[in-house]
This record gives sequence, C-alpha cells and structure tokens, in this order.
Amino acid sequence: MGRDLRVGGLLSVGHALIELPVVLLLGLGLLDVDPTNVMLWLGTVGGMVLIAFGLLTLRSSTIAPLPGVSAAPPERRPGYLSLVLLGGITSASNPYWTLWWLTIGVAYVVQALVSGPLGLLAFYLSHIAGDAVVFVSASAVTSKVGGVLGGRGYRALLVVTAVVLIIIGASFVISALGAIQ
Repeated sequence: MGRDLRVGGLLSVGHALIELPVVLLLGLGLLDVDPTNVMLWLGTVGGMVLIAFGLLTLRSSTIAPLPGVSAAPPERRPGYLSLVLLGGITSASNPYWTLWWLTIGVAYVVQALVSGPLGLLAFYLSHIAGDAVVFVSASAVTSKVGGVLGGRGYRALLVVTAVVLIIIGASFVISALGAIQ
C-alpha cells in the first residue's frame, strides 16, 4: 500500500508543478488568452492524447498481468521523476484541465486575490492539497481493484476505461475541428 500512495503522491506533485505557473500568471494578471483559440488547440491535441492513452490502455488490457500473479521477469517500475513528469503531462494535456482554469480557476484566483498574495497562496496550497487527496485515493483504490475483480474483471475494466477515453478524446477532436470556420 505504501508504494501505491507514493505513486498518487508523485503524480500529484507533477500536477501541482504544472498548476503553479498558471496560478502565478493569473494572479499577476499576465495570462490573457483567447479561450476560443486555446480550446481549439487543446481540443485537438488533448483529444488526440486521450485517444492515445485509450489505445495504450486497450493494448495493456491484453497483456496486463493477472492480479496476484507475479510476472516473470518483474517489470521495471517507473522512477520518481517519471511519475512527476507523467502527472504534469497528463494534467496539461487534458482539455478539461484548461477549461477548468479558464473558467472556475480564474474565478477562484480573483476571489483569493481579495486577500492579497497570502490569499492566493492559501488558495494554491488548499487546491493542491485537495488534488493530492484525490490522486492518492485514486492510486490506492486502483491498486486494490485488480485483486477484487479478478483477472477477467480487471481486464474488462481496462477495456471499458480505454473505450471511454477514446470516445471522450474523439469528441474533443470532433468538437475542435467542427469549430474551425
């Protein structure tokens, strides 16, 4: 269980590191973007990333070791830096992440700035603490789900997850390309 918590924690660190410049730029009033262009670009690129993650998940569903059965030889686990980078890349490539920051996130930053720089710091720290709870909890639950579902159930869950990622990614790409005039 300790490793599972570390994985979620490291992914969360990557996520927090990507969010720090966004909060700072918003707080300083330096992030002025055209949401239409950003969403067009992120809808296309982010959608393609989600499709790629879905395809990789689909592929891994056919080769995933059965829970409780050790694969020989033991697979190499990603290092700390790899997990931090993965947390940042996954967050930044998610179109929902950008949409959240362009809408709800901006509102929170503006509200936090009423209390000055300490308000912004308090917002950022509480925000990343909440994110960390989600990442660590999801990591812990995910590591236990395989044992509960068994081999076939675990692989079926991977297939369903992969299909959902592909559908969401395709919908982003179609929406973004449909917005081109």
